[in-house]
Amino acid sequence: MENRRKPRVVDLFCGCGGLSEGFEQAGFEVCFLNDIDKSAFMTASKNHPNAKGFLGGIEFLSKEQIEGALGEENPKIEGIIGGPPCQGFSMANMQSRFIDNPRNSLFKHYVRLVHEIRPLFFVMENVEGLISMGNGKIVDAIIESFKDIGYKVDYWILVAADYGVPQIRKRVVFLGNRINRKNQYPVRKYYEPNGAFESAFSRFRTVGEAILDLPEIPSGSTKPQMNYDEPPNNEYQQMMREGSSSVFNHITTRHTKTVLERIKYIPQGGNWRSIPLKLMEDYTDITRTHSSVYKRLDENKPAITISNFRKSMILHPTQNRIISVREAARIQSFRDIYNFCGRINEQQQQVADAVPPLMSRAIAEELLNIL
Repeated sequence: MENRRKPRVVDLFCGCGGLSEGFEQAGFEVCFLNDIDKSAFMTASKNHPNAKGFLGGIEFLSKEQIEGALGEENPKIEGIIGGPPCQGFSMANMQSRFIDNPRNSLFKHYVRLVHEIRPLFFVMENVEGLISMGNGKIVDAIIESFKDIGYKVDYWILVAADYGVPQIRKRVVFLGNRINRKNQYPVRKYYEPNGAFESAFSRFRTVGEAILDLPEIPSGSTKPQMNYDEPPNNEYQQMMREGSSSVFNHITTRHTKTVLERIKYIPQGGNWRSIPLKLMEDYTDITRTHSSVYKRLDENKPAITISNFRKSMILHPTQNRIISVREAARIQSFRDIYNFCGRINEQQQQVADAVPPLMSRAIAEELLNIL
C-alpha cells in the first residue's frame, strides 16, 4: 500500500510566499516556486526550503522543467496556486478574444501550465477591482478560459479580516477543480452571520492585538534581529511567535525632520488632513491626496489594506514613524519566524504584495475537504 503523503502544489507568481505559507500550514506540500522578482523569490525559497524553484518569467517555464526539478516522471501535483499580475486585464482589448490578447500573456501562460500539468485544482487570486473591469467581461473571460480546459470554476471576493487577519483587505479568488466537486467558499471565522458589517467589525482582530508586544523602535531602525521585550499578551501574538525566539525584520525607514513634524499632529485613525497646511506645501495637489496617506492606524480596529506602507506613510498607532517590516508582516499574519530578504524597500514591497497566510490557509483547508 502506498504511503500517504501530503497533497502537492506549485506556486506560480509566488512573490514572498504568502499563498504557499497558508497552504503549508493547512497540510499541503509546496513542491515548486516561481517568480521573476529576485528578492521576493529569495524570501519564498528561504522560508520554504524543501521546494524546488525557477527564478524567471513564467513564459520560460514548462511542465518538463517542473518535472525535471522534482526528479520524477509524471509526478503527482494536486494543485497550482498563484496570482498573475492584473495590468494586462485592465488594458484588455475586449474586441479580441481575451486569452489571445498579447497584453495578457502572463495570464495565458498560467492557464497553459494548468492545462499541461492537469492538477486536480487551481487557485488564482487578484485585486478586488478585477471584478468590475470591462463591465464584468474580464471575469467571464477568465472563467471561460479555465472551463475550456476542463475546470469547474467559481470566484469570490474574500475579506482577510473574516479569517483572523487584523486587516480589512479584499482579494478576488478564483477556484477551479476538474474532479466534478462543488467549490467551497472558505468558512469565515470572524464574521457576523446576519451580514451586518458594523457588528462583525467589533469581532475582528485589531492592530493592537497584532503588534503592540513588539519592541519599541525609532524611525530609521536597522537592527536585523532583536529580542522580545515582553511576553505575548493574547492568542494572536502567541501564534505569531510560534517557533521564534527573536524578532527579525523589525526595521523601518528613516524620516526627515519635516516628516517627523507632520506625523506628530496625526491622532489614531487620522491622516494627512490633521497636518497643518504649511507643512504640506511640497505636495503638488493636496486636494487629491488619498485618505490612506499619512494614515495612523487605530490600535482598537483592524488595519486598512497594507499597500506599500513606505510610499503611503502608514503610521504606527502610538510611535511617531511608519510601521516596520515586521509590524506589517504581523498585520498580514506572517509569523515572526518568517524572514524577509533583500533591501528594506524590497522587503516593504514584498509584504505589501503578499496574500495573508491566514486567508490562504482558510482557502487551503476547504480544498482539503473536496480532494
